[in-house]
Amino acid sequence: TERNAADAGHGGAAVGGVVNKAGLDVIRYNPEENPYTMNIASQSFAFLAAALHVLIFCMESLWFMRPKVHKRFGAGTTADAEARRLFAFNQGFYNLFLAIGAFVGLGVLQLDGNTTVGKTLVLFNSACMFAASVVLFVSAGRKMLRAAVIQGIFPLLAWVFWLGL
Repeated sequence: TERNAADAGHGGAAVGGVVNKAGLDVIRYNPEENPYTMNIASQSFAFLAAALHVLIFCMESLWFMRPKVHKRFGAGTTADAEARRLFAFNQGFYNLFLAIGAFVGLGVLQLDGNTTVGKTLVLFNSACMFAASVVLFVSAGRKMLRAAVIQGIFPLLAWVFWLGL
């Protein structure tokens, strides 16, 4: 079982922390002591960003050959869609992995209490999602502006609310 760090003979090295079963200091952060914890708005926007990226994964990797879906990605015909199918399949998994990273970070924040690991995962994956939306716009221009905004707004807002802007 976990015990107080001072009781473990560590001289209280993990002030306010505990020592886990392996004898390692585990620091638990108190939100009042750590102003950089993630507020609920930031976490909510990160959750929405991750959920949207799961949807994008489904569209690109699972449903791409459906005409309504592949037309959204610029493939007007089934032949065009077939030519892009493997690329879309692969791209969908990039989106899924970003979503998983954000979800894991949110889970760590909520269930484990390790704010450093949790917020690092959430913010890193949110930054990657936003950066990908910028690349989409820069590489494709105005024709992909709507898609870039949809893809980038939630991760951007996760950062904005975390920074308190």
